Amino acid sequence: MNMLSEIAALIPAYDPEQNLVDIVTGLLQVGFRDIVVVNDGSDRACSALFGELQQIKGVHLLQHAVNLGKGAALKTGLNHICCELPHIRGVVTLDADGQHLPADAARLAAELLLSPQSLLLGARSFSAGIPLRSRVGNILTKLAFQALVGTKLTDTQTGLRGIPIDFVPDLLKIASRGYEFELDMLLACKYTRRPIREIPIATIYLEDNQSSHFNPLLDSMKIYVVLFRFLFTSLITAAIDYTVFYALYRSGSSVLLSQGAARACAMLFNYTAVKEVVFLSRRRHRETLPRYILLVVLSGTVSYFLITSLTSAVDVPVIAAKACAEGLIFLVNFAIQRDFIFSKKPRGTGTDWDDYYANPYKTASITRKITEHFLVDLIRRYSPVPEKSLTIAELGGANSCFFNTIMKTVDPKQYHVYDNNLVGLDKMEKRLRAHDRLFLHAQDVLMLPEINSYDLVFSVGLIEHFNEHDTKSAILAHFKLLKPGGVAIISFPTPTLLYRGSRWVAEVTNSWIFHDERPLRRSEVLETLESAGTIGFERLNWIIFFTQRIMVVRKNLQ
Repeated sequence: MNMLSEIAALIPAYDPEQNLVDIVTGLLQVGFRDIVVVNDGSDRACSALFGELQQIKGVHLLQHAVNLGKGAALKTGLNHICCELPHIRGVVTLDADGQHLPADAARLAAELLLSPQSLLLGARSFSAGIPLRSRVGNILTKLAFQALVGTKLTDTQTGLRGIPIDFVPDLLKIASRGYEFELDMLLACKYTRRPIREIPIATIYLEDNQSSHFNPLLDSMKIYVVLFRFLFTSLITAAIDYTVFYALYRSGSSVLLSQGAARACAMLFNYTAVKEVVFLSRRRHRETLPRYILLVVLSGTVSYFLITSLTSAVDVPVIAAKACAEGLIFLVNFAIQRDFIFSKKPRGTGTDWDDYYANPYKTASITRKITEHFLVDLIRRYSPVPEKSLTIAELGGANSCFFNTIMKTVDPKQYHVYDNNLVGLDKMEKRLRAHDRLFLHAQDVLMLPEINSYDLVFSVGLIEHFNEHDTKSAILAHFKLLKPGGVAIISFPTPTLLYRGSRWVAEVTNSWIFHDERPLRRSEVLETLESAGTIGFERLNWIIFFTQRIMVVRKNLQ
């Protein structure tokens, strides 16, 4: 089966050149089967060109009566794909001016199938030889985007993008219609915590990019308006805050009363404006409002103490002291609202393992190191055979972080990994492809056959990601692989107060990604293990805040 048959190509076109036919033909040649072309109100002189495209098998031609803008054309195409092409799993967009090679589009499509939760950007190299307006425009937008959004990207204006199909409904709700739509798309990723990955592509500008309809002045202004919405909103909020503060303070009220009343009035405007207009958040008010009020109280308190400190220690006028205080906490307020109050990972019933392997959390390396120490010690203490002849299987170990240390310290004969996540397995295969004792198996641990061939089988952070029935199956999977008398090592979170408190903090700060993790009581695991083997060792790993119970179980001989 041609995998690109599950990815559609989408081309918005406004007064295109004849080479659009070559672009479409090239896309078909590299494997695309559905190509959506949106005529965004082009001149009548282009009618013959679009007529020619309509005759090509696999091309879906959509029409705008008038020019509505690139964003509107993209949304028209995305809507058509969602409604009329139900087999499509993702969309690759590219420009109609020949700046993107069909081979690069195919590469993005293949990556999109491996990372179906990520927005992919075809990143160009802005080196010498690039038209000045393109180079300067991208640099300015890149710097402004990084400063205000907190995400560093190489190419914010690229038209070659890989869009997951489940992201399309979010994009259709974006109001912008022009080139600024592509920047709003990046903002939507930021505020919904959708990963963004950049894939290097060829940089092509035909005839100094003369065919582009991008207006350097007008369209750049629209893009920067998108980026500076928070600043504009903050200026209006500041005007409300200062007006109320000044009026009350001049009428004889204390600094504390003036500050409290000013904050309350400004909050009424700012909360709605920031939530709906700046951060495009669709989180429920019961989630965002309490956090926002807490931020207002804390920032107001800090501002009050800064004002009183400046007025008493340096003899600064109250109004000037307030200006200094608000200026100091402005960026902090912005970062907290952006990253913790209005930003949210899309709700799901399961963990996004593609994202987990594609964008590993830095803090995970610390907790894994602690677990690694216990794991290696237990393997060496309870190995049923000499280490040199030991065969090990790791369940759920795609892109295993334990492999290198185990091979270095234990030096087993073979090391097998069973997982059905292709992203993680692919990363591990590329990282360790030269290792002749590593064997990767793309299999679901819940569907493993009886193999009975390994001396030791272990898992860390696996069995808690299922419902009760499948957790039992995941536990028993260890024993399907083990020889009689072999050893299973199983590590899983347990619902201690420390675990619950740590998880609550992670969820409040929007940093919790394991949505289906179910901390397991010892009794639930023990009930399954009793029929499979004998527990030889167990302990709680308290050093990790997300408390882990580690159990060593020897498989029954019969």
